[in-house]
Amino acid sequence: METLRAAGYELTGPVTWEPQAVRGYIAGTVRKRESGHSNSVAFVHGCEEQSPEVMRQLALAANDGRRYLLTTSGEVASAMSRAIISAESTFDNLASSLRRSVR
Repeated sequence: METLRAAGYELTGPVTWEPQAVRGYIAGTVRKRESGHSNSVAFVHGCEEQSPEVMRQLALAANDGRRYLLTTSGEVASAMSRAIISAESTFDNLASSLRRSVR
């Protein structure tokens, strides 16, 4: 979490981690607001004994039913870094385009 906080993300509520959990759960969410846009990262803990459909439903619930990017714990750090950089670049490009169209 410290890396995300250093990048400007803030907790949107409590974050829980239960490595011995026998059911999947939404562990928490962080958000970054910048230039009128926000980017959120939801942490969802799956359980190998549950079906992939349960994980899909948890991921959808964590993202208010919208599409999502899914990574596994071994990929999280690099994927999040790429996603954050990509999202920030997209937001910057969008903001620049909007500023140009308003002029």
